Amino acid sequence: MTGQDDKQPMHMEDSLVVTQTAYPSADILAEIGRVTVAAARVDRQKALALGEFTDEQRPLLELLRKNSADLCGELQGKLRTELEGSSLLPAARADLKTAYNAIKQRHRIIHSIWSLSADAAQVAVRDIADAANEEEIGRLLVRDVDAPKSWSTLHPHGGGPGIEKLAELRRVRAHLEASNLQLRNLRAELRERRQRVGGASAEPSARIRRFAIQYEEIDASLALLRSARDIMSSYRTALQDSDALLATLSIGIEKMLKLIYGFIIEDETGSWPTKAVLAGQTGFRHDVLNLDRACRKKLRERSALATSGHYFLSVLDDRDADQLIDKMLGVLAYYGTDGRFALLDQLGDRPPVADKSPQRQWEAYDRQVMLTEPKLPVGTIPTDEYMEFVRTPANLRHVEILKRWREPYYWAAMHKVLPEQARLFTMQLAPDTFD
Repeated sequence: MTGQDDKQPMHMEDSLVVTQTAYPSADILAEIGRVTVAAARVDRQKALALGEFTDEQRPLLELLRKNSADLCGELQGKLRTELEGSSLLPAARADLKTAYNAIKQRHRIIHSIWSLSADAAQVAVRDIADAANEEEIGRLLVRDVDAPKSWSTLHPHGGGPGIEKLAELRRVRAHLEASNLQLRNLRAELRERRQRVGGASAEPSARIRRFAIQYEEIDASLALLRSARDIMSSYRTALQDSDALLATLSIGIEKMLKLIYGFIIEDETGSWPTKAVLAGQTGFRHDVLNLDRACRKKLRERSALATSGHYFLSVLDDRDADQLIDKMLGVLAYYGTDGRFALLDQLGDRPPVADKSPQRQWEAYDRQVMLTEPKLPVGTIPTDEYMEFVRTPANLRHVEILKRWREPYYWAAMHKVLPEQARLFTMQLAPDTFD
């Protein structure tokens, strides 16, 4: 006998739901982000190259708002006019073509549609029902799917697959970084040629030159901070790693803070602060602790500009209460102002004093950080377990402290407290996107 009664009962917990919020692996997503940043740097070099022409009087920010294709077309026209009959023209055109092709690959990556296979997208209702809390449910429904074969991509303009393998993404980023360097060298060649042909009158505007210098310093500060973060992440002992860490961290933070302070003062007064203010004996010199306080004071004075003043002030209040950040900046300030050569300076005068060593000061600060880590074991730890149970948790805490130092400046950019030029780079200080 067959009929409705013969069918097996359907249990809800055995059914499946299809998640719509899965993402490729974290490595893939991070590399896509790096490609985006590298492409933006190529566009910035195009805008700066346009600024090398003396008849170019538009603000750099206006040029940066143009799309990549328009920037390429405009620069190509300028090169054709400027370099007609010059042996530099073929190489300049080749550099621009390389940049254009690299940006096309970036478009292919950013605009690709990622689709998850049906099997990989399914989640059992039973698993959702068995979840202990909403956080576990969230991990089931919003998740990274690491298996490359679970994904397919479609580039809507070309109709073919997009770029989906990690090695391909890294290759595109390498091409963008090479193009960035080529365009930077082209800018230098254009500047030298204008000076040879036209003399002092051929100099590009002071405004454009200052923009170029500012952005080179921005790149330098971000590179130093990334290097410092990497050293922090794998830090072993003060003897092995503290000198490299102190150098990269102190210079990276000092450059960043002086840029932020400079952008604010320029916005308020119309002039960049003088060298005497930023680096002179009566100015900040290398005292990043006082420089950080001066920058935060300016942010508080400008908090009325914030899109959400209450939230932004709460960020500043949290930072003001964070003593560990001040301890870190205090060690770096000593290193920058007096500590870099403190022991060398004593060799010819008197026996060195051990507590003058910035290495010792960093060790003392490091111990304070360790004491704030609740997971650290108490008592003597065998040497072979030191990295796992002591050093690695402390290193993560150091990286977290560096992230917390960045937060007020990131939110100042996001809430439009900082001037527009500063917002172009401080948003790269986002606590979770500093790769």
